[in-house]
Amino acid sequence: MTVDAGSHPRTEPQVDGHRPSEPAPAAARRRGPRALAAAVVLSGAGAAAAAILLATGDSPSKHSGSRNLGTAAVQRRTLVQRQAADGTLGYSDSRGVFNRLRGGTVTWLPNEGAIVSRGHRLYAVDGLPVILLYGHQPAYRPLGPGVSDGADVAQLQRNLAALGYYSGSADGHFGASTRAAVQDWQEDLGLRATGTVELGRVVFLPAARRVSQITAVLGATATPAEVMKTTSTRHVINVNLSVDDQAVAKKSARVQVTLPDESVVSGRVTSVGDVAEGHGSQATVPVTVRLSSHRGVAGLDQAPVSVSFAKAIARRVLAVPVTALLARTGGTYAVQAVARGRVRTVPVSPGLFADGYVEIAGRGLRPGLRVENAL
Repeated sequence: MTVDAGSHPRTEPQVDGHRPSEPAPAAARRRGPRALAAAVVLSGAGAAAAAILLATGDSPSKHSGSRNLGTAAVQRRTLVQRQAADGTLGYSDSRGVFNRLRGGTVTWLPNEGAIVSRGHRLYAVDGLPVILLYGHQPAYRPLGPGVSDGADVAQLQRNLAALGYYSGSADGHFGASTRAAVQDWQEDLGLRATGTVELGRVVFLPAARRVSQITAVLGATATPAEVMKTTSTRHVINVNLSVDDQAVAKKSARVQVTLPDESVVSGRVTSVGDVAEGHGSQATVPVTVRLSSHRGVAGLDQAPVSVSFAKAIARRVLAVPVTALLARTGGTYAVQAVARGRVRTVPVSPGLFADGYVEIAGRGLRPGLRVENAL
């Protein structure tokens, strides 16, 4: 059973040179009920805790001198048991950009990693720019006077308005005001002010784009082919989660992400695949995680990360460090409460193990109560 990150089980002592997991020699076994008999490892809900096994009738306080003990307070806290999985940090929404202009020479290309926003050039042919505009409808026809009404015209009008050239409504009708706005826009770009947007002069994509790969060659003929690959500007994490663990990945669930520099940032599950990939024990389900903040990930691309999913949660329960939990003969457990210089054994029922703590329930327990804790 895997020990949660942050758990530090107490180190079990050796008896006559033997580790607790080994049988003690007969001489050690004859020392009577006051001897330290063994050490056991408790496992619960994917976590582990070390506990000292006391012989029946033994007085816990008599063992204080044989262990390096301090005290810890009983706390009310929320415990989260986590399931870790490997992931890859990258960018979402990969899309290609295709040249639709006829003929000419590719005269300018951006650098890979460049961010292109609305109204700026993606590349240039014969010294003239091909412009990024925002929208979901791909350009498929020239847009000018006489063109039939459509979503692509409305899309163009919204972009012209955002760029400060158009003040009318985005009604999808290419009228005189739209033509005038196109002419003003063309003049500012150094294009012929025809009032018609030729096919291939603009590329509609959902938002600002990051250039992930250049596939065209500078100086080559501008053929109808892919010029570059782009992604969104938002980081996402892709996880191929084992089908055995897919229950921990729920849409909108919060996760913790450990970056290559060991810093931890929060995120949220945005999608969980419906179909497993692979077969048998190797089958996985694709999970996508979106980070809550770009802090610490600037410049990272295709970086390995660790994603921690919440597997079980115990909210506002009484808890102690796992090293304060004692296992007793008969399969019961206890803590050693310390008050006014006296030590008393308090039977407890352990619950969830997580984050180096264990949930406990028992009579007389309360937040702030001090208990013995192995250091």
